[in-house]
Amino acid sequence: FDWNAWKAKGDAARTSDTWSPTMVGELNPRRPLFPGMTYSPEELSPNTPVDYSKIREDAKLKGCPLGGKRGPKIDWTNVQLLSRFLSEGGKIIPKRKTNVCSKKQRELARCIKRARQMNLLPYLSKLPEYQRREPPPIFYKRERNSY
Repeated sequence: FDWNAWKAKGDAARTSDTWSPTMVGELNPRRPLFPGMTYSPEELSPNTPVDYSKIREDAKLKGCPLGGKRGPKIDWTNVQLLSRFLSEGGKIIPKRKTNVCSKKQRELARCIKRARQMNLLPYLSKLPEYQRREPPPIFYKRERNSY
């Protein structure tokens, strides 16, 4: 597949009928794609570098989700808040993924450990009411071969 030849046809937005399965496989896997958006060939090219520093800066500008005057009070009895910062296996999610500042992350860890000791949170999993709900698998009837 030749990106330069495709680019030479024009920068007009491509419609779904111009996409082929081989083109979809060659899209940039690191680029976040959103439904309903139109992209130019340069944005979809695997050769176009992704500026991750800008993505990180945007996350830092948002700030700590628990900080400030309006932030929720971190307490070991607030199980709903604490379970937001636990993985499905019961591990504490690191601050680089949750964007929590160091001070609040230490306080979170202390409260989670205390809630575990007081038997409010399980050690090895999330509470069932706070786990992600996945839709049940769809089973199709298998067609029988007619001989």
